[in-house]
Amino acid sequence: MTTMAPHGTEISCQIRKRIVTLHKKRHSYQKISNALEISRNTVAKVIQRFKKNGEVLNMKRSGRPRKLTPRDERHLGRSLEKNRKASTVELAKALESQVGVTVSTDTIRRTVHRMGLYGYRP
Repeated sequence: MTTMAPHGTEISCQIRKRIVTLHKKRHSYQKISNALEISRNTVAKVIQRFKKNGEVLNMKRSGRPRKLTPRDERHLGRSLEKNRKASTVELAKALESQVGVTVSTDTIRRTVHRMGLYGYRP
């Protein structure tokens, strides 16, 4: 979960450290909010996270990391440009032989969809 500033932009680590420093100096949430020109709710979230974890950095996201790197995805995109009629099975085999990454056809399909490309029936 990222901490958002008033207009939905993520606040920097430097600002979070400043929030914690001011909190340790016994400043109120409202004073910190006014001094740094960010919402009081954001200040509260940063301090709560600091009290819970002892850090001001974002926690690692949950979930399994992606199997394909951005470089592998670009390679897949180039393969698709060369042969738009290739099946996901063919693309998976080509990716394995050229890049050395074994992925399922579902992974290929999801990646291609993320690229904005879809399969069509003739």
